[in-house]
Amino acid sequence: MKRFLKKQLLNMIFLALIVGGALTIYFLSRAEHAKEPSDAAESAGAVTVSSASPSPAAAVSAAPRAQGVPESVFTAHLSTSSLFEATASPDDPCLWTLVYGESPPVTTTLQYTVDYGAVSSLELAFQLPPEYDEKSESAIEQYLANSENRTRAAREEAVRTLLTDLLPACDLNDALSRASVRIWTEEALKISSEDDDYSQKSDGCTFYAYQMQQEGRDILICLLFFET
Repeated sequence: MKRFLKKQLLNMIFLALIVGGALTIYFLSRAEHAKEPSDAAESAGAVTVSSASPSPAAAVSAAPRAQGVPESVFTAHLSTSSLFEATASPDDPCLWTLVYGESPPVTTTLQYTVDYGAVSSLELAFQLPPEYDEKSESAIEQYLANSENRTRAAREEAVRTLLTDLLPACDLNDALSRASVRIWTEEALKISSEDDDYSQKSDGCTFYAYQMQQEGRDILICLLFFET
């Protein structure tokens, strides 16, 4: 009898240990499941904070757009420049004659438009010299051909100087880089016929160059438009 009771007692102790272990595993499992939503919430919160944080690109301020200067600022630049002589037309205050250089001098026509008190477009017209045959038997033709070469070189210098000065001068926000204007200028100088043209957009403006005939002379037209 004592041996039986002792055996039953051992069985009960063993059963209690098994039940206790099972309960321990159950409660630990419940605790892990309760913790998982909290971790997910923390992770979601971290994502939300990360998404709300501004990116380096967004932190950088937007690049300025090209915009026309007030008309009075531009006309003051024309009147006081040491690069050229400028004379306003008595009939049209937006039409000017520019003279660049001395040997030979290059005369250019400048015309601009105004919207809401600011320059909205700028046009420069450069006359192309007539072509002569330097291999001609005529001494006069040869002389004119040599003169043409000097005139052409002077005109190209005038185009480079005036464009790189005047285009940035009429931009209020300094958005037009001189490097870009130099590229536009060189492309404009490559135009050799009425079938050629060149256009390029910048942030806030468009440059356009083409060749046309006016009173029997070839003219290089260079235009700058500000977007409104």
